[in-house]
Amino acid sequence: MAIVLLAVWILGGVIWFTDGKRISTRWASATAFIGGFGFLAGVIDEIWLPYFMQSNYQTNTLLQTLDYLSNISSYICQAGLPYAFLMFAVYSQPEGAKRLKKHLSLLLFIPILITWYVTPIIPELQFHYGWMVLWVVPYILVGSYLIVMQFVKERDPIMKRSHVITIILCVIPVLFVMVTIYIFRTMGLYDAWKYNLWIIAAQFILFLIFSLKYGVLGVKIRVERHRLDTTFRAMTSGAEILNHSVKNEVGKVQLYAHRIENYAEQTHNEALQKDVRVIMQSTEHLLAMVQRIRSKMQDITLQENSHDLVTVIKQAVSQAQPIMASKQANVIIPPHVSIRLQCDAVHLHEVFTNLVVNAVEALREDGVIKFNLYTSKRYLVVSVEDNGSGISKENLPFILDPFFSTKKNSSTNFGLGLSYCYNVMRKHGGLLEVHSEKNQGTTVFLYFPLDRLVN
Repeated sequence: MAIVLLAVWILGGVIWFTDGKRISTRWASATAFIGGFGFLAGVIDEIWLPYFMQSNYQTNTLLQTLDYLSNISSYICQAGLPYAFLMFAVYSQPEGAKRLKKHLSLLLFIPILITWYVTPIIPELQFHYGWMVLWVVPYILVGSYLIVMQFVKERDPIMKRSHVITIILCVIPVLFVMVTIYIFRTMGLYDAWKYNLWIIAAQFILFLIFSLKYGVLGVKIRVERHRLDTTFRAMTSGAEILNHSVKNEVGKVQLYAHRIENYAEQTHNEALQKDVRVIMQSTEHLLAMVQRIRSKMQDITLQENSHDLVTVIKQAVSQAQPIMASKQANVIIPPHVSIRLQCDAVHLHEVFTNLVVNAVEALREDGVIKFNLYTSKRYLVVSVEDNGSGISKENLPFILDPFFSTKKNSSTNFGLGLSYCYNVMRKHGGLLEVHSEKNQGTTVFLYFPLDRLVN
């Protein structure tokens, strides 16, 4: 039981750490912490009290303190869990003004105050479960309904999967607790709560699995984002040093090459002139290559304005027409709806161009590239989908890393395109995710915060 208590509180801490600025995340964390108090009461009753009662260190004051701590912990869990769960469901909803939700949270707290008033805690905790069921069951059922309806209404496949995971990890365990702790106790069955141990243990294991594979409540996203941001900062610094050093050394080579070129012209040495031209071409190519790397790696400063997003997409597709013609690729763009976004159109144009070029290179003859635009709870989502060769599971975790590329035969590809796209989206406060299966195609999702929408 102590292990389950530790697991639940670690779970609450991890959830808070991932995105503590969001109110819904804080309520999800609070639900885990408050639920943990029930297991703390169990640890006190089942482990600590028996231990001290059999030891030589027991005193009446110590035993009374532990008993009181157990009662308080049990009260916090049983009275606070339904409220915290409902608040998590309410604040997870995209609809509704913050002020209204705040007033609602105060109103819904009233049953907890009434429960405190009618529940004796000393010398023994005595809940009136007939009264508890009257408000606890509606709280949990309404919260479950709100979370399930989010899944039903969601259009974004990634967010839809996230809602399924939330239902598995949050809704199902809380419904089980509702039956074992509240409903069963109105029937005189007080020991059924011990079955919650197995449910919570399974929940923690599933949380770890889902976090590693898909991400839960932002856990994987934050870990991946931190890794990529750290890598990108290091590569940006390295690119600046490389650019500075190479330019200095190439400048010296060019200086002496010009001297040799002048000497060759004066002496009419055509062979030497030819060799010098090769040296000059090589140095210019080296400078161009370093500059290209630097342009993709340097820190981006956005020049933001209001732009029509569909127009930016169409301009990028138009620029990629020559390479699209080589594969006879078909591009599907949704009918023009005015979606104005506060953004940097130049950088987004480059992002969409990169994505289209990547998609075309993965296509077979007569392949299809499809753009979709829709809104989710927090984002305007742009997806770029192709039915090309896809990316293997082994390579997929690394495709956003700078200098990683699956195009092994291309001497002009540095593996910086998607890294650049990721950096642009981060500067816009958004996200970039790639989903792909070998021989099934690839979909890139761009997430723009809804507060960037103009009107």
